[in-house]
Amino acid sequence: MEQVWISSVFALFGVLIGIIGNWIGISIQGYINNRSQIELERLKLFQSDLFRAYNDLYRFGRFANKFIPFSDERKEYIALIKSIYFNKVMENFLFYDDEI
Repeated sequence: MEQVWISSVFALFGVLIGIIGNWIGISIQGYINNRSQIELERLKLFQSDLFRAYNDLYRFGRFANKFIPFSDERKEYIALIKSIYFNKVMENFLFYDDEI
């Protein structure tokens, strides 16, 4: 009788350990998946902002080269940035390379 009781306690502990282990495994897997999904969405947002920043800069350069002939190129280019596109350039300033 005692041997049956001990066997049933060990079987019960085995089932409980299996259930808890499975629950912990699923929780860890869910945590890792959620974290990687958040990182992926953050990367998508950054890449879309980066693309938009360079697209705005490209549009500005196209506009400046197409419609405005410069006599003193640097001085008038800076004046153009400050008068028309200053806010967009400053808004996207962190996205641009040091060369720009």
